Amino acid sequence: MERADIVVIGAGLIGSSIAWRLAQGGRRVVLLERGEPGAEASWAGAGLLQPEAGREASPETLRLWLESLAMYEEFVREVQETTRTVFEFRICGRLVIALDEAQEAALRTRARAQEEVGIPYEWVAGDDVRRMEPAVTPDARAALLYRQHGLVDNRGLSKALALAAAMAGADVRHYEPALEIAVVGGRVDGVETANGRIAADVVVNAAGAWSSLLAPTETGTVRHVTGLPSPSQHDRPSASTDAPLIVGPAKGEIIALEARPRPIERVVTAPGASISARADGRIVVGATIIPGSFRKEITADGVARMIAAATRAVPCLSQARFLEAWAGLRPHSRDDQPVIGADRIVGLYWATGHFTMGILSTPATAAVVADLIEGRPPRVPISSMSPRRFEQ
Repeated sequence: MERADIVVIGAGLIGSSIAWRLAQGGRRVVLLERGEPGAEASWAGAGLLQPEAGREASPETLRLWLESLAMYEEFVREVQETTRTVFEFRICGRLVIALDEAQEAALRTRARAQEEVGIPYEWVAGDDVRRMEPAVTPDARAALLYRQHGLVDNRGLSKALALAAAMAGADVRHYEPALEIAVVGGRVDGVETANGRIAADVVVNAAGAWSSLLAPTETGTVRHVTGLPSPSQHDRPSASTDAPLIVGPAKGEIIALEARPRPIERVVTAPGASISARADGRIVVGATIIPGSFRKEITADGVARMIAAATRAVPCLSQARFLEAWAGLRPHSRDDQPVIGADRIVGLYWATGHFTMGILSTPATAAVVADLIEGRPPRVPISSMSPRRFEQ
C-alpha cells in the first residue's frame, strides 16, 4: 500500500499552499485534486484582498484576514521567486462608495465598525472621490478609502502555488479525487482514491465547497454523504441524513469587461458590484452570492445586475467590451466563519469554509495549519474556527 506522511485533499489556493509549507518542512505530502489544481473557487474568484470589520467576521476571523494581508507581499515574492513565474499583485487601495442618502448613512455605520477594531480608513467626500477616480459617477456622495487593500491574479497564483508545492517535493496529483477519509479506531488511516488507498497518519481536508462530503462516518461534526460529484456533475449528492452540511456551496457569478486605458486605479466597491481594473485590460466585476447549490450555470439575471451596478458606479463601463462570465462555488460554513483546526478524529485537520475571503486568507491559513500539524502554537488564535464547534 502506498504511504505518505500527509495527504492534503484539494489543490486550490488553500490546499496547495498548505502542501507547499509542509513539503518545505521535509514531510512526504500527497496533494489530491479532483480536476486541475486551482480550477474551482480559487480560479473563479475576483482576487480581491480586502479585510474589513462589520462583515461576516468574528474577531478571530478578522485577525486571520489582517494577518494574511500583512503576509501577502512576502508570500507573493516567495512564490514568484521559487517558481520563476510572474502574476499581478497590487496594493492599490479600495473605495467603498455611497450613491444616495441611505447608502451614505450605511457607510457611516460601516466606518464606525472599522473604528471599533482599529482598521485604518479615510472618509472621502463626493468631490474628492471624483478627484481620486474621475471615472466614478458624479452621484457618489462619499466613500471609505482603505489604502491597504489590493488585488492579486488568483489564477496565476493558483498555478504557481501548485508548482511550488511540486518543486518542494509534494506529489501533486491531477484528476485523482479523494473518495473517503479512512478512519480506524478514532484515528486517520489515510484516504481512499479511485486508484486505491494512500495510507497516512495526517489528512488535511481542504476540499472547499465539497469538504463536508468527505467527512468520515465516525466524525461527529458533519453528516456522511455518498455519491461525491465529479468535476462534471453539479447537482447536490444524496445524503444519509437530513442534517445540514457544515460547509456547502455558495455560487458566485463574475463577469469580465475590457476597457483601455484603465478607467480606475483602485478597487471600487458599490452597491451590487465590486469593480477592479487589471493590468491585462480586463475589468473584473463581481459577484453574486447564491447559496446551497452545486450547479454553476451563469444566469441572465446575475449578469444583468452586475452590469447595471458597475455602469451606475463607473458610467464609462457602458462602452466596455463584454469578455466573459463565469461562476464558482465558494465554501460557505453554517455560521459564515472559516473551518480551521483539528477534528476530534486524531490526525484529521480542516482548512475550508473561507466563503468570500479564501484568496485573502491563503498565506495565514497555510501557516496556521502547518503550525498545528508540526506541533507549534498557531501564529494567530483559531479556537473559534474549530470544526468541533458543530458537534451535536
